[in-house]
Amino acid sequence: MLAVLAHGLAAQTPEPVLGADLKLPGGALATELVAPRWDPEHQRDTCKVFHHVRAPDGTLLTKGNGGRFEHHKGLFVGWNHTRWRQREIDFWHLPKRERQVLRSFVPASELDLPKGAQVARVDWLTSDGECVVAEWRGLALAATAPDHYVLHLRNKLTAPAGDVHLAGDPQHSGQQFRSPQCFADKGAAPVLYVRPDGAKEQGNDVWTNCDWIAAVQRYGDKTFTILRIEGPRNPGAPTWSTRPYGRFGATRAITVTRDRPLVLDQYYVVANGARDAAWCSAQARRWRGHKARR
Repeated sequence: MLAVLAHGLAAQTPEPVLGADLKLPGGALATELVAPRWDPEHQRDTCKVFHHVRAPDGTLLTKGNGGRFEHHKGLFVGWNHTRWRQREIDFWHLPKRERQVLRSFVPASELDLPKGAQVARVDWLTSDGECVVAEWRGLALAATAPDHYVLHLRNKLTAPAGDVHLAGDPQHSGQQFRSPQCFADKGAAPVLYVRPDGAKEQGNDVWTNCDWIAAVQRYGDKTFTILRIEGPRNPGAPTWSTRPYGRFGATRAITVTRDRPLVLDQYYVVANGARDAAWCSAQARRWRGHKARR
C-alpha cells in the first residue's frame, strides 16, 4: 500500500518544463526570459536577450525595450570592448547589427543547477553572424519566503572560435540590472543604494572593495530591495557601477579561451521593504557561503 501511495504522489508531481520561466510557490512569475527573434530593421528592440524580474507581489522591477538608454534591459550581460581576432566588438550597446540570439534551452544539469532551473543557450554574434561567445545562461530559485526570494544566476561563457578578451569601463560592461524607466524620468525620485562598510568610492558612481550592493526602489507606498551578491568563486575582484536611475552591477576584465571558459555566479535577493546594511550583509554571508556546484 505504501509503495502504491508513493507511486501515486510521484505521478502527481510533473517534471519541470524545459526552459520554463521561474515561478514562486503561489504560481506567480518571479522571472521572465525575453528573447525576441532578431530583426535588423528593429535592431534596438531585438538585439539582446534578458530577463525581467518581479517582486514577491508581482510588481515589475526591471525595464524592457525603449526608455532612456535603450540598451539597458532587465538582467543582462555584455562587454563594450570585446576583442576577438584583432577586432573590437561592442556587445553592450550592440550598435552595428551585433546581437545576442537564443539558440535553445538545455537541461539544468548542463550548468550544475538544480532541477527546475532555466538554462538558455545564447550566442553572441558579430554583424556578419559569426559566433564570438557561446553562453549558457542559467537562473534558479535558490530560496523563497513570504517577503523575499533568492535568484541564482549563473553565466558560463565559452570561446568557440578563438580567444575572446572581455573588457570595458564599469558603466558599460559585466552583468548588470536595470530598474524601470520611471526612475529615469525627469524629476523622478532616485533609486537608493546600500553598500557594505569598507566599500571604496572611485568617482563617477564606481565602487570597489565590496562583494554586494543593494538597490532600493520606491513606488508610492511600496518599497523593494534588490540585493546583488557576487559569487565567491568568480575570478578577480569586481568593479561595481551604480546609477540613480537604477542600473547597477559589477564587471571584470578577463580572457576566455577554448579550454578556459568564464563562469560567473550572482545571487539576487528580491525583498519587500527597504532593507538595511545589516540585513544585506547577513544575506551576503549566507549566499557567499552557499556551496553551489560547478
